[in-house]
Amino acid sequence: MEYADFQLEKKIKSELKRNGIQIKQLCQKIDLTNDGLNNGLRTGSLKVIKLIDIANFLDLPMNYFFTTKEGDVIVSQDNKSKVKGNHNSINNQRNIESSAIETLNSKIALLEKELEKKEIEIKGKETELSLKDELITLLKQINGNRD
Repeated sequence: MEYADFQLEKKIKSELKRNGIQIKQLCQKIDLTNDGLNNGLRTGSLKVIKLIDIANFLDLPMNYFFTTKEGDVIVSQDNKSKVKGNHNSINNQRNIESSAIETLNSKIALLEKELEKKEIEIKGKETELSLKDELITLLKQINGNRD
């Protein structure tokens, strides 16, 4: 898959204009200087976290910024997303999410095993109680027959 030029500056400025927002307002919101934003956009070194801040500020999905030459969105749900360019990576967050999911799934599996053990233990106690009830009933019958 080949990636198109992201044209971040053009896309961001277009959205700012469409929403009647000045670059200065955006910079204040995402805690960057105007020069820092322009330099990051010009050199392609804008950090992903800042791009997330921009997307949130402009109420845009992150995939708005990433497209292939065919126009396909490259942010996918299969954890195989890639971003072309220096220091541009969205895989890190997905890897963190995948790791957290794996950890939770492991914990769930352990809890399910523990639950299974407890259910077996409960059935054993229920059987034991049932046997004791039968014994009490038999003892009452035996004592009743003696009178």
